[in-house]
Amino acid sequence: MPRGTDAILSAQHAMGHRLVVFTHRPRSEGDFKISVPFQNVVIGDLDIREESSPERTAKLRAAILETGCELMIHHVFFARCVVDDLMLFKELGIPALVQWHSCFSALTMWKRWEGHVSEQMESVVRLAGGVITLSRIDKAFFEFMGVPATHVPYSDPDMFESVPVHGNGHRILWTGRMVAGKRPLHAVQIFERVLKQFPDATLVMLGDGTHRKSVEQYLAERPELAAHVTLPGFINDVAPYLREADVFLVTTSHEGFMHSLMEAKMAALPIVGYRMDYLDTTRPGTGYCAVPQGDVDAAAAEVCRLLADPAERHRLGAAARQDFEWFLRLDQKSLYREAFDMVLHPDRHRLGEQPAYVRDVLHTLLEQMDIHSGRRRAECEDMEKSLSLRREKIRDLKDEVQRLKMKQRELKDAMKRLKGSRAYRIGRLVAWPFRKLKGIVPGGA
Repeated sequence: MPRGTDAILSAQHAMGHRLVVFTHRPRSEGDFKISVPFQNVVIGDLDIREESSPERTAKLRAAILETGCELMIHHVFFARCVVDDLMLFKELGIPALVQWHSCFSALTMWKRWEGHVSEQMESVVRLAGGVITLSRIDKAFFEFMGVPATHVPYSDPDMFESVPVHGNGHRILWTGRMVAGKRPLHAVQIFERVLKQFPDATLVMLGDGTHRKSVEQYLAERPELAAHVTLPGFINDVAPYLREADVFLVTTSHEGFMHSLMEAKMAALPIVGYRMDYLDTTRPGTGYCAVPQGDVDAAAAEVCRLLADPAERHRLGAAARQDFEWFLRLDQKSLYREAFDMVLHPDRHRLGEQPAYVRDVLHTLLEQMDIHSGRRRAECEDMEKSLSLRREKIRDLKDEVQRLKMKQRELKDAMKRLKGSRAYRIGRLVAWPFRKLKGIVPGGA
């Protein structure tokens, strides 16, 4: 993400614009170094689950007026505050674009704080002057929604002086945030299968996140596998790792562009990943070997195929590098100039008349997503009720166990008191001859 931010800011700086970046926290020493000058204004903590607070809105308004911003680009499409922010921009008479960093299929991946999908989409589309997308298919989607859109993919400067020549090793590289959507554990499970066929193979996983613990736990339970896996954590300079790898692995569930994928193509690495046909960067002939989403066995088989065939690896790596060079040749200035002109002069960029059925299809799609998510919420609520009842039953059983234990202790205490009584001792003394006789005479009473 920071590399993507750098690519965006670099292109806009090259156009001669003065850049003001509003963030919810100040930058720290460990952050990726942005290569162009910009003014950073911190407007306070931002929870994407919550709507914009009056305090935050007031601070944002003051900062906009103080810095003299003439065009706003919002980068947090799904945040609840985006609607309030866009309304503020409208009130101040400042044109606004929304930078869409995801893919429209991600709309089906419901999160509680997003509210109704259709409501969020319609509000943003109504208030934004236009949308900047990272893929052609998302551009078409938003145009069908009735909002002007421009396709501006990331474009990075080349970090390699020449195309690196990879060896004939069996080194696999995975990079990214270790979070649910990236599915880092899949990478380890894929590698586990590869290792059975290539005992000298290695896996390097760059990145950090909430799911790193699950990866570490999985490896801790499998020491032989762990000996072949390296977890360096968050790394700013990924070039050395790209240069030393033989195959790049992608296990993500969905992407808007996937910056690390472009870095792999920059390094002329062949890529094995889950199918994401909607991305420009994963289309056929670009060095990306697609397998069905979540199919660990198919991904492992594809990695093994490449490790066993150096010539095929080099061929796919060359295709990947060629695809990166196509992105490198993009005229970012012209693309952003078109995007800015789209929102500054909307009369020049009127959308063509779309067939009525297209709008109906999109409306139905969003409506069904709402219904589907509502059904899922109802199912979750039912599960929560069931779990609550089970927890209550478990609590009752625990209380019963405690009651029985207390009863057992009371009986033991009663028995102890009984054995300590005079009547018990006299009885034991009187019965002693009979017990003795029973021990001497077999079968005696």
